[in-house]
Amino acid sequence: MLTMEDLKANDCRWPAEAENGEMVFCGEPVLNDCPYCAAHAAVAYNKPARNVVKKAPPLPLYAAVHSIK
Repeated sequence: MLTMEDLKANDCRWPAEAENGEMVFCGEPVLNDCPYCAAHAAVAYNKPARNVVKKAPPLPLYAAVHSIK
């Protein structure tokens, strides 16, 4: 872990909190064109899971207009 002052151009910028409360950064080598190392890029750029709950289909227009239950 590195402090802000110790970070170099190719060090991972993933923030963390040291035991003393100081803000520190991962410091591992970054991926090309990315501010994070491979492990933290996988977390930062992970696509959210698809919503597996299917929505109910909309009511047909006739039922919506005529309040059919």
